[in-house]
Amino acid sequence: MKKITYIILACLCCIVTGCKDGDWDNPGKTTADTFGNNALEETNVVTIKELKDMYKSTLAQQYGLTEIGKDLKIKGRVLGNDIEGNIYSKVVIDDGTGAIIISVGVGGLFAYLPVGQEILVDLSKLWIGTYGYQPQLGVYYVSPSGNTSVGRISRALWNQSFKLLGAPDASKIKPIEFDKTKVKDAAYMSENVGRLMVIRDVTLKTEEEEKEEKEGNKPPRVWAAEADASNNQTEVNQGIIGLSKVYVRTSTYADFANSVIPFGKLDITGIFTIYGKKSIQDSDWQIYLRTEADVVKK
Repeated sequence: MKKITYIILACLCCIVTGCKDGDWDNPGKTTADTFGNNALEETNVVTIKELKDMYKSTLAQQYGLTEIGKDLKIKGRVLGNDIEGNIYSKVVIDDGTGAIIISVGVGGLFAYLPVGQEILVDLSKLWIGTYGYQPQLGVYYVSPSGNTSVGRISRALWNQSFKLLGAPDASKIKPIEFDKTKVKDAAYMSENVGRLMVIRDVTLKTEEEEKEEKEGNKPPRVWAAEADASNNQTEVNQGIIGLSKVYVRTSTYADFANSVIPFGKLDITGIFTIYGKKSIQDSDWQIYLRTEADVVKK
């Protein structure tokens, strides 16, 4: 239902802005011209790794936050978006040197930022920081309790701050295989946090659970039950058998939240984020599926 709503909103946006084959005043204008800031130029571009190195002290904090405030840009290809509601108000990009999450307070990002779309991002009015050691780009935000963190970029500022580069090419996006032996390796975490990765041959629920479900003695375990949402729990972790500190994290608002978790050996692809309270190396890995198809039964 959420996906249908996003599509309807995207279509309405097209009607209002004239994004058919062009717009009403300029028939030659392309659909891509209706999104982003085409005036941006590829000057002062740094890699995502270079950006993280510049703000290393900020990113070493559990809840770091620093205004960039200078003419810097990054570019990268979209790894994940909000197409099935599990990655909410975020777009994730990777340039080959690393990945970073951009927090955007706009729905329907998948309509113009599909997987494989390359974008240029102007950082001059943005902030960089962490949430539980997870690097993000966004704006300054103060919670009702007075805590500061990375907030969501407004629609207007976001539209000024990015530019579409060429046509999307999903074939350029390949997941990196997750090394299960480096779950607590701080350097490995820092290098790969936010990237699209695949963890292979893992199991999320026991054979006993599967048997009880089939016999009707126990309801099937789903990614994020409605009961979780009713208890004000907006995201749910599913543990991996035999591997601590790594979880599949699902929003109760995801389109597949009530889908039954498959039993048996699985390959799971997703955006690998971290969340920690003490240090980076003590953080949990949290895998965010982009779509239900990111889980493949062996």
